[in-house]
Amino acid sequence: RSGVALATQPVVQLRDSTGNNVALPGIAITANVSAGGTLAGTVTVNTNASGAAPFTGLALIGAAGDYTLSFTSPGLTTGTSNVVALGAGLPAQLTLAVPVPAAAQSGLTFTTAPVLQLRDSVGNPLAQSGVTIVASLASGAGGNLRGTLQVPTDAAGQATFGNLNLFGPIGSYTLRFAGNAASSIDTLVATPTTLSAGVAAKLL
Repeated sequence: RSGVALATQPVVQLRDSTGNNVALPGIAITANVSAGGTLAGTVTVNTNASGAAPFTGLALIGAAGDYTLSFTSPGLTTGTSNVVALGAGLPAQLTLAVPVPAAAQSGLTFTTAPVLQLRDSVGNPLAQSGVTIVASLASGAGGNLRGTLQVPTDAAGQATFGNLNLFGPIGSYTLRFAGNAASSIDTLVATPTTLSAGVAAKLL
C-alpha cells in the first residue's frame, strides 16, 4: 500500500561475476524506484559481515500501479526486483465527488447531495467502507447546518450526505468535511453556498 512499509523488506546480497556470495561488509547499497514513485525510509544500507544489505522500513509512495525497485552501488551491476503491485494507502484526505450546491434555500434540503470520496496521501481513491465523515458549518453568521451530519463511507469509499440543509439568515455559507476525532484525515472546506429565503411561513 502506498506509504506503508513493504510487508517483505528487500535483502540485497553481494555476489561475484559467477553468482557466488561475497562476504564483504561496509558496501553502501542504495534502493531506487521506477518512474512515478518515491521511496520513504532508509534508502541506503551498508552490507553486513555476510555481504548482505537488509533494508528495514522501506515504503513505496505513488499512484496505484506496478513498480520495480533497483539497487545500486558504484562499480557494481545494478540489481532489479520483481514487479511490485502498489495499492492505495491509508485514509488521508477527502475530495468532493459531487459538490455542495452553489445555492440553497433556508430550511430546504439541498437540491444535490454532497458526496465525499476518501483518498490516500497522494490522491489514490480508497474503496474503504465504515470511515465516518463529519459535516459542519465552517462559516456563516447565525446559521445552522441540519440533517445527518455523520455519514460512514460505503464500499466505494464514498460518504453521501443525503438530507443536509442550511437554516438561517440569507448570505454566504461554507461547509467543512472531516474524519472523526480519531482519524488523521485532512479537513476539506467546500466552496461557498449562497443561501436565499425559504418558503413563505408567516406574516409580520
